[in-house]
Amino acid sequence: MNRLGKDLEITGFNKVAHSVDGNSETFYEAADLAGLLYNNSLLEARLSRYPGLLGLAERPEFLDLAADTQFTQMRQSREPIMNVLNYPKVQEILKNADSLKAISSTLIPDLKDLRAFLETGRSAKYEGEKLLGRWAFDVNAALAMLRRLRPNVLPTEMQKIKRGVAVAFGRTTFIAAPDHQAFLKNVPPLTVLAGGPANAAGADTYKGEWKNTDGKYAIDLTSNGKQQAYVGSIENDRLTVSAGNMSLVFNRED
Repeated sequence: MNRLGKDLEITGFNKVAHSVDGNSETFYEAADLAGLLYNNSLLEARLSRYPGLLGLAERPEFLDLAADTQFTQMRQSREPIMNVLNYPKVQEILKNADSLKAISSTLIPDLKDLRAFLETGRSAKYEGEKLLGRWAFDVNAALAMLRRLRPNVLPTEMQKIKRGVAVAFGRTTFIAAPDHQAFLKNVPPLTVLAGGPANAAGADTYKGEWKNTDGKYAIDLTSNGKQQAYVGSIENDRLTVSAGNMSLVFNRED
């Protein structure tokens, strides 16, 4: 088939084939993208960081699929593509009109940029906005900030706080997606930063919006009817999100 395609192109008969082909250019761009990902499983890590897909990835059906270990094993073992497509959770997505609309409206405008991002790690479309991306909580930076706020804290107390912060905030992330979507995930009670009990079981996920105001960011988030306004700032690849005298520090996910 590859030889046939090359021969059609060399002889110019590809124009004849194209004239009777009912599929659009977008169809082939999507097929090439699917083939690239199917044959290069390591690219999935880069795919998860593409700014244009961050909001889509937070939809419940995609979170559920990403957490499915059987589906992950299928992908890693490179089972036949039809087995992957026929997997029950994939079929649920493909048969859901709302899910398909979300996929189409997100992917189709970005197909060329996404292909370039997978190949180079850079997005011409989204690299102008620094906040876009997934950010991981920085334990050491948070503790350094705490030391500045509480210079007289005892070493034994600081060690206790450090252990508590590492346990409670180990999975805390901030996600800024296009269309000004914002997610602050797996956030334990902020009293941990002040030496409170280290318990990640009560972690919340906040959803809301972000707005760029001359390089500073207004971030408004809500969880279970509780609203919180934050101010964000970026220095190099470090994001600081503050509310009152409490600050959360994040590093951009590589």
